[in-house]
Amino acid sequence: MNDFGIVVLNENQELSYYNTIGKIAASYEFTVRKFIPSHIDPYTEHISGKTFDADSERWRTDTFKVPDVLYDRCFYSSRHSFKTNAPIVDWLKNKTLFLGFGLPNKWKVHKALQQDDYLKNYLIDTVHATEADTILEHLNKRGRILFKPESGSQGKGIFVAESEGGGITVRSDRRGKTVHKTFPARSLFRKWLFSQLTRSAFLVQPFLKFQNQDGQPFDVRIVVQKNEHGLWREEGRGVRTGKKGCLVSNLHSSGKLSSFGEWLETMPGHQRPFVKEEIDSIVEYLPHRLESVFGPLFELGIDIGVGSDGGVWILEANSKPGHRTLLEGGKTSLETLAETPLAYARHLLKQKELTEHDTTRETAKSQ
Repeated sequence: MNDFGIVVLNENQELSYYNTIGKIAASYEFTVRKFIPSHIDPYTEHISGKTFDADSERWRTDTFKVPDVLYDRCFYSSRHSFKTNAPIVDWLKNKTLFLGFGLPNKWKVHKALQQDDYLKNYLIDTVHATEADTILEHLNKRGRILFKPESGSQGKGIFVAESEGGGITVRSDRRGKTVHKTFPARSLFRKWLFSQLTRSAFLVQPFLKFQNQDGQPFDVRIVVQKNEHGLWREEGRGVRTGKKGCLVSNLHSSGKLSSFGEWLETMPGHQRPFVKEEIDSIVEYLPHRLESVFGPLFELGIDIGVGSDGGVWILEANSKPGHRTLLEGGKTSLETLAETPLAYARHLLKQKELTEHDTTRETAKSQ
């Protein structure tokens, strides 16, 4: 039996998913381990974590060596968390196999896509801001902008700023509600920006409305994963819709999921084939482009915005997507979802074995 390790920052996250992986792992000849990166002893390289007991179907406290294959599901919520754990994850990449190396922050991904002659046509004009004056400059230029953390997730920390008279109004979503903050003077807005920038740099964009006929924000989420042969496969797509007046449609922010096909039928007839063809083309091409720049990946959540004119935009590519789009869409069961990383892990180990065998044979020939 090989060890299949799940790397997390919170041992209680996605429990149903990880429990199901544990329950079916034996059929793929794996023992499942779960651990936090900082729980590795740097001297012995032994890990204090949890092992899934297939008989009792429970996690038990255990100490073990670095697993044969690792599934990185670390979601960094702060700079401290990142600085504490990310270097250890990078160290592990030189010690064992990973399902995928993951993607860097949003700005690095944007720059990589911007250099692609095909994909750059689907990108929103974006500026990297580490200083308050950069954000103010673009607000002065456009009158209304959106800015979001370069390493944010789940729709958190997204702001829309708008000049109104001599003041500035900032909107953000919190727990499914839109919160307004008004700054009567630009100096006060600048001071507030300084406090935000201590947490993260921002990506600044013109504010484009991706709303349906009812004024609700929406986007299209497509999830792709590698199958048991190491080939990319689309697992499902759905349309995420937020509350009217809100900025984001993320499911973690009270968004609702609906069928892509049903949504497509609501579009004007002349736009439907164009929109579907553009999205299909992006989904087929994007994973390969990202891998060519950032190395091996296992899964991606691709977010697409569609304007009222039928224009298609790449909003984000996430290498650690949530799976609610698949599960709530009704096309994928939890068991099927859990099988995919195990099947791909088995494929990786077989490929490694073949490579080592070929290397040994070539070495023997040369002696």
